[in-house]
Amino acid sequence: MIRVQQQHAKGCGPAALAMVTGIPYPEVCAWFKGIDFNKDGIHPYGIDAFLVEHGYATARKGMYYAYIGSPRREPWPPVPFADVHICEVRVYENAPINHFVVLLRDGTVLDPLGDERRSLADFFCVHNMVGVYSVVDDAAKP
Repeated sequence: MIRVQQQHAKGCGPAALAMVTGIPYPEVCAWFKGIDFNKDGIHPYGIDAFLVEHGYATARKGMYYAYIGSPRREPWPPVPFADVHICEVRVYENAPINHFVVLLRDGTVLDPLGDERRSLADFFCVHNMVGVYSVVDDAAKP
């Protein structure tokens, strides 16, 4: 998998999608009509919507709490459960926004902000993990 550098201040979502799908970053951004990725990012459900529209299924393990008021899930984050995941992380404790990274089955994290390989332990917390699975032949993908 090739790491894709985000080209906008809040372009980590499109960069993660470009890494996972192989669709060029500008084309991923264009799919999200009307979003200025210098000002706004995308919601995790936007990640899912893009993937579904482009021939992928997702399995989301969301948040470290199963529901409001529930005990914390342990262990969290879970071990990788797909060949590739998109994870929503908090970079540091008081970070103003969350950040999307790509997690490989071997635990390697590809971060759209930097070219060094990382692990999930490098981040303050992991909010959710989305396993990504291709459901159509590459030749049939839009």
